[in-house]
Amino acid sequence: MEKCLYFAKKLKNLNEADALAPGFGFTAKGDWRGRPLPSDEIGLIVDDCFLPSRLGLDAACRALAEWKGLIVLDFERPPSQLLIALAHSLTEKQTVLPPSYSACPHAAVLVGPWQAELDFLHWLQNLQTRFGRVVLDCAPLRVQCCPGGKRRPWASKLPESGFFCPALGCFHRRLPDGTIIFWDTRRTFRARLESIEVPVILVRSDWETLPTEKSEQF
Repeated sequence: MEKCLYFAKKLKNLNEADALAPGFGFTAKGDWRGRPLPSDEIGLIVDDCFLPSRLGLDAACRALAEWKGLIVLDFERPPSQLLIALAHSLTEKQTVLPPSYSACPHAAVLVGPWQAELDFLHWLQNLQTRFGRVVLDCAPLRVQCCPGGKRRPWASKLPESGFFCPALGCFHRRLPDGTIIFWDTRRTFRARLESIEVPVILVRSDWETLPTEKSEQF
């Protein structure tokens, strides 16, 4: 599975980040997946693709009790009582969890990704005011803005050229249907990372597949 990069300090070089190991969680039957704990990563990521059974929860608590590093609970479903119990079992750990679990013990709350709904720094400051210490899920911007201000991820090919948007620090292009595509390049994405003093998580391939700016217009 794809490794994730973790920047706990000011970004200097994308190749110097620590690594987080994904792929921990539960099977469709609710069992703990039972993967060996990593030996060379500073943290691991636990997902909620499947919810645990009681036995799966007990196995997860035993396994994670042995882990001394960072634990990121990357939960996307509505809160589950068993997963709440898992979070509470990690009271003594360095745990990062989503906003919906912020009542549980934690070191930081996982926020993002930013979708250009507001100026980036104001958006982040609002979340810091609400949750205190945060870790940013720092996915590159690639979003379509539709009439009425609705946003949805843009999965199709990006336009061949675009215009720099100073207000958002990214590129944009209006499509024939009137919607607007906003996207990052390597330069804009890196600039956003370097503008903050917040730990960030980045999937390595997200950086590697970012476009350069050869065809963009200013």
